[in-house]
This record gives sequence, structure tokens and C-alpha cells, in this order.
Amino acid sequence: MVQQADGSYRVGGCHQIAALLHDPRMSADPRTRGEVTHKAPFLRLDDPDYRRLRSLALRPLEPPHSPGRVDVMRGEIDRITRELLEPFEAGRQVDIVDDFAYLLPVTVICRLLGVPCEDEPLFRA
Repeated sequence: MVQQADGSYRVGGCHQIAALLHDPRMSADPRTRGEVTHKAPFLRLDDPDYRRLRSLALRPLEPPHSPGRVDVMRGEIDRITRELLEPFEAGRQVDIVDDFAYLLPVTVICRLLGVPCEDEPLFRA
């Protein structure tokens, strides 16, 4: 672990990263840094709020509520994946995170929840 000029730390190695991810002093919640926010997305919250809201969000996607739901979508997920990979094959410059790694799960989640694709930018915000 090396401290940077701005006071942050550069961390390398899976053991250090795993330790930080499980350290209760680490926080993703903007409220712990004194930021005033009225609607922090649950991904930016700490436990127990994060775990409670995550379980509510995932409940419709998990057994016993919908066994096999994702398996039934396997063909559609393959089609979405091929569609997202097309620009890569054309030799166009792409950003692997923005153009694929982000879009694939968000598109699948939108389909699972019945959210129109045009509402995807709301997820990003």
C-alpha cells in the first residue's frame, strides 16, 4: 500500500484488497464523508442498509420466486452479447467497460424487470 500525493492510497494485491473490502472503516456511503444526500443509491450505502435494500432488489430474481428465470433467457443473453460485440469485430475503437461490461448486465436486468431499453440512462445516473 502506497500513499499518494493527494492523501489517497494505491493498493495492490488481492489480499490487501480483500482486507479493505471487509474492513468496517471503509465506506461507500457519501454520508460518512459529510456529503449531504437525500437519495443515495443503495450501491453507495454501507451495511446494514445496503444488505437490506440489495435483498429487496434481488428477491424477484432469485428462487423460489422465479426458478430458472435467467436460464430461460440464455438465448436472449447470447443474442444481446453478440449484438454488443459487433462493434468490436468492425475494428472500431471501443471502451470495454462502457461498451460491453456495463451494458450487458444492465440490459439483461432491464429485460428481467421489464424496463424499456430507452430507460437505461436512468440506471447510469
